Amino acid sequence: MTITITLPRLLVSTDVQRLLRALWPLAAVALPAVAEAIGASFVVRLAVEIAVRMADQAVSA
Repeated sequence: MTITITLPRLLVSTDVQRLLRALWPLAAVALPAVAEAIGASFVVRLAVEIAVRMADQAVSA
């Protein structure tokens, strides 16, 4: 079974898109690390990890 989630595209300028794509690799590493560092529960860390993976797929598309 496959679940497909379609999110609307944000209307931002090309410059902002480039900036966000450039910063994404840093954020993809930092978000889970920050969640762990502040002592977030396992469920929250798992949700952050899933969100980062989903966003990574969207950024690479």
